[in-house]
Amino acid sequence: NHLRLSLRRPRGIINAIGFGQGNKLEHLKGDLVEAVFQCRYNEYQGRREINLYLLDVRSCASDAPSIQSQDRKGGPKMSSLDRAVLGKIYRLLMDSSLEDGRLPRKEIPLLAKLAKTTVDNMETALTIFEELEFLTLTPDRINMKKAPEKKELTESPTYRSIQQTNNK
Repeated sequence: NHLRLSLRRPRGIINAIGFGQGNKLEHLKGDLVEAVFQCRYNEYQGRREINLYLLDVRSCASDAPSIQSQDRKGGPKMSSLDRAVLGKIYRLLMDSSLEDGRLPRKEIPLLAKLAKTTVDNMETALTIFEELEFLTLTPDRINMKKAPEKKELTESPTYRSIQQTNNK
């Protein structure tokens, strides 16, 4: 008895499956759930997508939406985009891309969750990496470069701007 869920996220729906967890359905109340899952790639008929494999699921303790960290102006904090976080995001992008370096942009919200950052910070990181010529962006795809030339983060105008804003 398996449990299959369609989870709504800001940029669409992602499917999740919990093998042997069908009995939990009767305990789920309301629209919000808390879920623990593993992300895995699934390839079928030449199409590769990220699937969520539920490890545990329960009704959300609160119906209150989560609140993202914000700066004084009401926008997302950029201070978390330091060298270590950008390195973590870059490694995640490399590990998540196909052999030819392609990665669908629609996966950015899920990748942001895996990197424990906001979608806005993920988009900003992509801009920084594009300025450093580590990748190219199209409206629907991220194209990772195999062996980009090593560059300093300060060569990115976006990164310098963030550093200046955070130092004020």
